[in-house]
Amino acid sequence: MQTAIKTLILCTFVLFAGAAFGLGTPDGYPPSVEEVCSSKHGAAFGLCNAYCEAMDCELANDGDPNTEPHASASACSKVESKYTRITGEEGLPCENIEDEDDVVVCPCSGMADFDRFAGTTPSTNILVCALSPVTLVSDGANPYASDFAAAGENYNAPGTYFCGTQDVAVDGSATQSLLDISPEQATACADLLTAGAAALSVSCQ
Repeated sequence: MQTAIKTLILCTFVLFAGAAFGLGTPDGYPPSVEEVCSSKHGAAFGLCNAYCEAMDCELANDGDPNTEPHASASACSKVESKYTRITGEEGLPCENIEDEDDVVVCPCSGMADFDRFAGTTPSTNILVCALSPVTLVSDGANPYASDFAAAGENYNAPGTYFCGTQDVAVDGSATQSLLDISPEQATACADLLTAGAAALSVSCQ
């Protein structure tokens, strides 16, 4: 049974991560698909959407020479300054931000579809938690046809890492969101997902 589940997860992940390549933005997902700014409103949402999704400014700091922003450093800096002035927040949700104890945080935290699976109080029922090929938690026995959140190394591009979600609508259509992140951030995201499963007494295998 576990082998069958892992096979399903591998197939799901290949389709999920593979879809990220060949799309319009450097991080692989167009602004209409990404959700990292979904917790922001008004002008803060507009600036976050511009910086993180349309311009992909955070890719200047990801250490990967193969991914570059869609805007100049000056343009990104101006948007970041406006965002900080409006919100009082240092850095945007998609940046590699560390908390006060210098612990790397998960960039997908704050995405509604990710948070409902994560942490000590998940708001959705988790049926599957897998640790290979990536950390993935799902509300259905078949992740391909279910909502899930995942984090880990990109199967289609070894050495790159991601966190993301899949949301399946009533009509069966799926919306997937993916962020390119660092290995340390991937670990932080994976820890949140396994904590969510543990909170519901679901073992991860």
